[in-house]
Amino acid sequence: MDKAAEIEHRLDGQNGLTVSQISKLSKNNSRPLTLYYLKKLVNEGRVVKEGFKYFLNKKGSLSAEIPFYGKIRAGHSDCFAASEQPEKSILVPFTMINDNPDMLFSFEVVGDSMKPTLDDGALVLCKRVKKGDAIKDKSIVVARVSDGLKLKRYVSLNNSILLLSDNLDYKPIQFDEVKDEIIAIYRRRIK
Repeated sequence: MDKAAEIEHRLDGQNGLTVSQISKLSKNNSRPLTLYYLKKLVNEGRVVKEGFKYFLNKKGSLSAEIPFYGKIRAGHSDCFAASEQPEKSILVPFTMINDNPDMLFSFEVVGDSMKPTLDDGALVLCKRVKKGDAIKDKSIVVARVSDGLKLKRYVSLNNSILLLSDNLDYKPIQFDEVKDEIIAIYRRRIK
């Protein structure tokens, strides 16, 4: 069994392993060699990396099926509420994914409040977060606020959190840590 096949075999049935864990399980426990083959497998779409862990691409394809939830308004008024069930799935090449595909979803941006970063009609990829996960300051997030879902920039300022638009024509939204929730972090624009 070659080294790449051995790594895939080690990842099969696992819920993600680190480079060190894979090296320890391998016949030749050389960390640099393991890392070399992991990078090769990620580039080929056979393995997916999320943070420090690697996962086997069970579908064996070069693309992942990512749930598409419809449209989310980036602006202030008439916010679209994305459906609880995805409208469909879209195929996203693994070359565009740096996370576990099971944690990702997509939607279409409606409005101009995130211009110039994201235009009206942009198709974006986001990673789900759990309550209590650290959110990096100035990240673009999907937030559930009193009037629905918003796509905004997360800014921590003087012990409070603001959700800002990149388009300066829009006013900031005060984020209420008790009532509101960050549900995802923007990862990239798909198209």
